[in-house]
Amino acid sequence: MVKYNYTIFDLENKLSDLQKIYYKEKNIFNKQDIIYDVNLLRDEIEKYYNSTERDFPLITLFKNCKEINKPYFYLMNEFKDFFSILRNRDVELPNLKNKCLDNDSLFDIANEFYAYLGHPFYGYFQKIYRQRRKHINFVSYNNNEIYGNTLFLRYFNEAFITIKKVNTLEDASTLIHEIGHVISAYMNHNFICTHYCEIDTITYELLFMDYFYDKYHDNDALFMKADILNSAINASDEVVNLNKLAIYEKMNNKFSKNKTLKTYANMICDYDSLDFETILKDYREDKVLTLIGTLFAIELYYKFREDFNLGEYYLKKIVNINASNNEQLFNHIKRFGFIPNLHTKEFEHDIYEPVRKMTKWKNN
Repeated sequence: MVKYNYTIFDLENKLSDLQKIYYKEKNIFNKQDIIYDVNLLRDEIEKYYNSTERDFPLITLFKNCKEINKPYFYLMNEFKDFFSILRNRDVELPNLKNKCLDNDSLFDIANEFYAYLGHPFYGYFQKIYRQRRKHINFVSYNNNEIYGNTLFLRYFNEAFITIKKVNTLEDASTLIHEIGHVISAYMNHNFICTHYCEIDTITYELLFMDYFYDKYHDNDALFMKADILNSAINASDEVVNLNKLAIYEKMNNKFSKNKTLKTYANMICDYDSLDFETILKDYREDKVLTLIGTLFAIELYYKFREDFNLGEYYLKKIVNINASNNEQLFNHIKRFGFIPNLHTKEFEHDIYEPVRKMTKWKNN
């Protein structure tokens, strides 16, 4: 059994190496990669220690060079039909069956899936597979965490993946999702665009769930597929609430007159925090991008269903878009002929109807 054991100390060592390399590096493009990697590592290390008190001189020097996403709420108009189509269509899904798969078994499943996808996906997967010993970390999941995380260091052409196990089929899907980020980086010349908003990786998950259900007839794959749409529905609901929060905050500067909004605000962060406005903005943006990313992923998924080679063609085009912000990315995707919400109803019927026969609806 392979031991998966990259630690925070490996990331600190990479950070130290980059600090030394930066002043010796002559190529301006390599310097830009170093700055990007330094900021990425800085965020991850500070998150780990839950503190910003550690002194990283190089990071401090370049802290203003970080890439910044901006919310584009005008896009919500293009997805307005999503609300009317799926409002109150949330399925009450059963718990997934317990599957205590060891780490090697999870990689075996991922290997099967990417072999099924074929070239070029499997070739990139094999590269990741050969590096897995010092670049993958499996840990136990704690409540309210994300299931996985990927750091891709452009300068070193290396990825560090963390999978937080819940001991269900979700673990295999999370591994495939995170590996998908790295595959997309390889397909885009070692560059992970921060504006994909998970379009590529959600598509990998949907294809994996099809593959796993067709091969093993495991209903958990159907439930997980339905849960992806549930997540989009929940994100749309949260966007509505977050917009109310933003308006109420701007008008009143306090939520004291609205206990419901104040309670909701405290679910996000400490309401009295000095950074509340910033945190609210970032959280709202994240929910918007989750919704938009899922809906675009559904469109890409149907390209694969229509013609696998066509889906691969568009996936490559999407991950190779040189976009500096979300607005540019979405405009490029629309030029490819992607129409937001085109297949949302069809997806609902294809995914929810089989699940509906096995579960009960929350709302009728």
